[in-house]
Amino acid sequence: MRVIDCHLHLDIEDRNRKSMLFLNRPEFTKEKLLAEMKDTNVEQAIFNTVDSVGDGIECPSYPTPIRMYDALEYVKENSSLRLMPGINPNSIPKNALKMAEEELKKGRIVGFKVLSGYSHFYPFDKVYHKFYNLAIKYDVPVMFHTGDLNDPEGLALAKYTHPLHLDEVAVKFRKMKIIIAHLGNPWIRDAAFVMSKNPNVYADLSGFFVDNVPKSAPAIASEIEFAMEYVGEPHKFLYGTDWPLVKMKDYYGFMRKIVPSSFRQNVFYSNAKELFRI
Repeated sequence: MRVIDCHLHLDIEDRNRKSMLFLNRPEFTKEKLLAEMKDTNVEQAIFNTVDSVGDGIECPSYPTPIRMYDALEYVKENSSLRLMPGINPNSIPKNALKMAEEELKKGRIVGFKVLSGYSHFYPFDKVYHKFYNLAIKYDVPVMFHTGDLNDPEGLALAKYTHPLHLDEVAVKFRKMKIIIAHLGNPWIRDAAFVMSKNPNVYADLSGFFVDNVPKSAPAIASEIEFAMEYVGEPHKFLYGTDWPLVKMKDYYGFMRKIVPSSFRQNVFYSNAKELFRI
């Protein structure tokens, strides 16, 4: 089956720095990623970073940001890798919108990422609105981190990550395509309600476990199955892994068992291809 992974991360700097995603994972290089993609039939992968649009100032609870131009330079020779730059509301330089629009025109970026729980801003905060309007102008989605937080330092705030906050964004920006990352886990049913209520809201299925399939897998599968049945629209769900937190082959095998056969073409490939226009 052809696959597009719409949610992963890359580390593009030296391995001596602290990084929440890459600490103790020095083997997860770009070369390792490309090898895993090939092994799992992943044709395209969309990676996101925390501060790609900003000037490198850290979020309160997410260290080592990566700038957009550095990220684009890192993958410029890999047509299978696409960038969805992060927006750090704690550090938005005056030329950020201009920079982002230039790259949108070139098709070098395919959307934006908002990490509210790490930056300590609600997703409906006005600081993001100009980026939302830019996403509408170029018909690209905005992905929002929701639910559980990878937070070894204990500085992230869960109150910002509830998927119900995205209902307000969806109503105010009805022409903007919204992706609920991680299907709001553990608030999966709330995420499903927001998706069902708003035609412009989608969700990815990334990040439901780290490293290995957990003992709670049957409960996780049950909740995802409920969301799919409740929403009832195969075009609303996208496949993502949250690599390098999991091995692509393991995660694909796990999700393939959960996603109904009638949904698979949409979830694993077609939805992302259409939504990101890749």
